[in-house]
Amino acid sequence: MTSCGKNHPLIYLLAGSPDYLPPAQAKPLLESNGFWVLDLTSFNVAIPARAGYWKMAAYTEGLVMNSSNRTSDLQHIEAENFISRYEAKYKREAKKFEKRLGIKHMQALNAAAKKFGMERHHYFLERIESLKSRAHHFATQEERIRCATVVQPAKDQNYYWFHAALGLDDDGDLMARSVACCKTTWLGFVGEDTTREIRKGALVNPDRVQDMCKGRRHSLYVIDDIGALSLWIIAWGGFALVPEDLVAESDFLTDLIAPQEYPPNSP
Repeated sequence: MTSCGKNHPLIYLLAGSPDYLPPAQAKPLLESNGFWVLDLTSFNVAIPARAGYWKMAAYTEGLVMNSSNRTSDLQHIEAENFISRYEAKYKREAKKFEKRLGIKHMQALNAAAKKFGMERHHYFLERIESLKSRAHHFATQEERIRCATVVQPAKDQNYYWFHAALGLDDDGDLMARSVACCKTTWLGFVGEDTTREIRKGALVNPDRVQDMCKGRRHSLYVIDDIGALSLWIIAWGGFALVPEDLVAESDFLTDLIAPQEYPPNSP
């Protein structure tokens, strides 16, 4: 099984408030009921990126129902795994500084923090707490729990299988940073070069994908509406089964399943 993917646009904005309309030249990646998911890195517009990010965060959290009848939390495995790897990488850097420079442990931690873009170790600890808080928020989010545990693939729908890898944006906040189509179909070679292939996204058997994912330490979401698609592609990360008609509504996902050279980053 071969996947093809590309980096997620760096900054998103989910708009729809009375005091904001998207720029006329912006082509929404997703649109539903007055909400737009926009890629602010594609064009030069006078919109404060930070303000746009918080508008996005507020609306993604507002898209779900908050109910006291929620049955149980669902561990956000992808977020927890990313945070663990991020902390481990930070500690390795600190040990390198301590050994190479012969400095005290706290000095090494501060040096590692600066390499990670922060003034000192204290700010790294604050970032970790913020990331853990974000992971906890999505562990209790009804829409995420619904897509991971309740929604089942519709028998009359065709599905694509995607994976969204989590990472940090420029402000150190957790979000999906790259998306890949997990199953592709071989179309041929690139000219005479047999090391380069042309592949396109392929439909999958959703029941078989669910069986493959059982018991593994990652999430599989069954997406059934555009609101859930927005949340997964921006914030949840992990694997997702997305029906063909919803893929067609997203220019970003449509590009992922289109024929392209593989490996995508080879010269």
